[in-house]
Amino acid sequence: MKKYARDILHGILIIVLITVAELLATLPFGAPKDGLRATLSAYMNLEFLLTAIPAGLITFLMARHLKTENKRQALKRAILWTAMVFFNYLWIGVLNLNADLIFTTIGIYALLLCVFIGPLGFALYAHLD
Repeated sequence: MKKYARDILHGILIIVLITVAELLATLPFGAPKDGLRATLSAYMNLEFLLTAIPAGLITFLMARHLKTENKRQALKRAILWTAMVFFNYLWIGVLNLNADLIFTTIGIYALLLCVFIGPLGFALYAHLD
């Protein structure tokens, strides 16, 4: 149980780091000028696509930092962290009344895929059993 709590706490840190990466990725573009849903959807898609690779790198480095021991542990962390990021965006979408905009973009699924691949990529990189 202690290991799960540790992984959940690191998952919260991953969510914070992904949010910072989103901010840094979208700073050069500014906020959308008009309040149209189509414009907001395109902006969110770009935001998620630009954050996907850094999110994968964040989870890769977190798996490395935590000294992931085997492929099973890497898969467990990949599933847990991906679920945490998914529920974070679901919660944000529900509170902002734009969950439909978030989950109709391809970018959110690219981001979730990269979060999932990060720990598994570390397992392959480190040749874990």
